[in-house]
Amino acid sequence: MKIYMAGLKKLSLIDVKKNISCVIWLCMCNLKCPYCHNYRIADGDPKVCKWIDIDLIVNDIEEIKYFIDYVHITGGEPLLQLESLKNLLSIAKERGLNISIDTNAILSRNLEVLLNHELVDHIATDIKIPFKLLTGVNNDELWSNFLRSIEIIKTYDKVTLELRIPISKLNNFKTFKENLNQVYQELEGFNNYYIVIYPILKNEYVQVRNPKWAYYNPSKKIFLKALEVVRKLFHGVKIYEAHTGYLR
Repeated sequence: MKIYMAGLKKLSLIDVKKNISCVIWLCMCNLKCPYCHNYRIADGDPKVCKWIDIDLIVNDIEEIKYFIDYVHITGGEPLLQLESLKNLLSIAKERGLNISIDTNAILSRNLEVLLNHELVDHIATDIKIPFKLLTGVNNDELWSNFLRSIEIIKTYDKVTLELRIPISKLNNFKTFKENLNQVYQELEGFNNYYIVIYPILKNEYVQVRNPKWAYYNPSKKIFLKALEVVRKLFHGVKIYEAHTGYLR
């Protein structure tokens, strides 16, 4: 079986917090986030995306399995390739490896399939607020799908959830609080998660899908207000701040 992918990095110290991972980038995505820095992968650019035999990927993982804590699957949106992904993760699990999935959590049914097969140990996803602005897709059902995924994840208490909160320059704090509260309510009774909050940046080091998008580089005031909202709502939850050096 083959899988549509852009690359593999054997060792990473940054993709699964406090763990060493092997990172695999899968191609294609169902969102059009303007700030996406993997947009060529997300769009399935044939210059970077190829169909690769899963056995070849497994061979690469086998070489370094004793040095890593996780196989981290990112993209693009990995859940678009459900059957190939199941095959890859099943083999990795047979070799005793932990699995991390970086997903937009829109494909809730596909995510549930992987969880039902006990193929995922760690899930990372962004809470995109305002949803349509940050996803670049005008579809009211997708936010409901995201909340459904959170509801599903909550029933698997052995799975660790990393909730990332990107902050843009234009932040409607009424909507921000309302949407975060919806996520908080879905997580009631679930304790195996932490939060990473970060500003959406554009600089000379970051190539993004839409460099003219107006909402990059939020001010320190906006970021700190968002951080205050998150701390108050998710009191007692571990919260990390990322990529905030420019705010100091």
